[in-house]
Amino acid sequence: MGVYLLFLGIFDVKFRGEYNRNALIWMDSVECRTIGFLAMLSSEVSVLLLTYLTLEKFLVIVFPFSHLRPGKLQTVLVLAFIWILGFVIAVVPLLNEDLFGNYYGRNGVCFPLHSDRLEKPTAKGYSTGIFLGSSLFTDLMFTNILKCFHVFSSFDSSINIIYTTSQNCKIFKLFNVFERSVMLTKPAVVLSK
Repeated sequence: MGVYLLFLGIFDVKFRGEYNRNALIWMDSVECRTIGFLAMLSSEVSVLLLTYLTLEKFLVIVFPFSHLRPGKLQTVLVLAFIWILGFVIAVVPLLNEDLFGNYYGRNGVCFPLHSDRLEKPTAKGYSTGIFLGSSLFTDLMFTNILKCFHVFSSFDSSINIIYTTSQNCKIFKLFNVFERSVMLTKPAVVLSK
């Protein structure tokens, strides 16, 4: 994402004061598509990496004496899979312009996860699928992991974390507030597309 922002800043300096005259040229340029690709790759890989790390740490904490810890080879394979999946997600819209149109050049910042009336139906479906697929799944998985950890730490005596009843109630309420906010904001964001 840092590379994306760096190039966006460079092109901002280049078009400073005359962007309106060059907006369509910029949005149709190879540079816009390239930094849009980088932005999509960065955001999807970040979400997938955080999901994997959260799941891995959850298993290590909840099952401290089991053999559920991934080895070096398994970790390398999962990380390679995450990067390949992120690359595939980001490159698919570049492969078929008839289906996706100018997917990365629909706005001035070249970030593709948006929708407008002029966008092709395939591109809308792809954007919505990526948004719902990665964000909603990750948010729900994260809140469920937190709830499971809370329940496990409350009832299992092998964990050395002891909460009082009032602290348990506060933590459980915070998890519920977080999950409700996720469930309430996702439909609003999707409907606003």
